[in-house]
Amino acid sequence: MPILSGLASLIYLAQMTSGMSSLVRVIATENSAPDSHAILQWELTSVFTPAYFLLLLVGLATYGVSVWFGYRDVRELEARGFVRPFHWAWLFLSAWVYVIGRTAVVSRRGGRGAAPLVVFLAIQAVSLIVGMVWMFTFMNQLMQMLVSQVPTA
Repeated sequence: MPILSGLASLIYLAQMTSGMSSLVRVIATENSAPDSHAILQWELTSVFTPAYFLLLLVGLATYGVSVWFGYRDVRELEARGFVRPFHWAWLFLSAWVYVIGRTAVVSRRGGRGAAPLVVFLAIQAVSLIVGMVWMFTFMNQLMQMLVSQVPTA
């Protein structure tokens, strides 16, 4: 599910990158101050795109599937003999809370069980790194485009 969610995010970010580039080009070619109404219209039409709604649907699906997997995980832990495992409803608060709580309960009662926490942290770290690389790349491209649009004296 994190891969599907990440893919939807990348699709949306690619669409937003091209939209921002086109807006900067339009603003740079105007001789007078840009029309604020046109910019507002561009913002609304560039944000609420099919890619945006795909991102929303994938996010909701990821949330729902995570809760379902948490429910199944609790049932599996009970079947393996764990009494009162960390409740799956904590996923409604945050996946972080559930994974940390589950790891603490299973490790304390079973002596092992840190693998879900390690995998969760690895996924979060990779997501953070990919997001930072994309942001730096995007900002670099945007700044280069802005500098190229500035008239020389």
